[in-house]
Amino acid sequence: MSLAMAENPASLAAMQAAMQKGLRAERRAAFWLTMPLAIFLLVFFVWPIADMLWRSVYNPTLANVLPRTTQAVLSWNGKGKPPTGAYSALPQDLLNARDAGTLGRAATRLNVEMSGFRTMVIRAADKAGELTAPYAPAFGAIDPRWGARETWIVYKNAAEVYTLGFYLAALDMTRNVDRQIVMKPPEDQIYVTLFLRTLA
Repeated sequence: MSLAMAENPASLAAMQAAMQKGLRAERRAAFWLTMPLAIFLLVFFVWPIADMLWRSVYNPTLANVLPRTTQAVLSWNGKGKPPTGAYSALPQDLLNARDAGTLGRAATRLNVEMSGFRTMVIRAADKAGELTAPYAPAFGAIDPRWGARETWIVYKNAAEVYTLGFYLAALDMTRNVDRQIVMKPPEDQIYVTLFLRTLA
């Protein structure tokens, strides 16, 4: 039979074409059989994990909620007195955020970086409509921490849209006033301790 096909190239070519067609049909069938599983894994496993990883380094909360203040702080080099432009922009940003119902998001984001920041923001928002220039001492009268360089360094760190802050917090680390990565004070180091206890 092989000899006959060898002597008849047309028959051999037809047989090869039929085999190729059959293989393609099998591949298509296998593809469509595995497609539901692939979609399931993509939607319920791959996408949520990818989204979680993205959110862990991407956080535009302050840029969205307090845009003018954030712009002023990010343009500051972190040295010397807190930026005057940030004080000037903050009252209207706070009022706009409260009216939009987004103030809590910004306050919570800042509180992740520094305990007590949420209370500072809420109190400032309550008084924002009554403030007049110069704004730096006006905010200092609400809470002296508003006048501290350290407070605005914390804001600057939290205002970065792309950040490692959440990973640092999970490792009980933070950035100091010179923006160097350091360990948190012992009384604030909880996550690593809990993790080690879980492994023990």
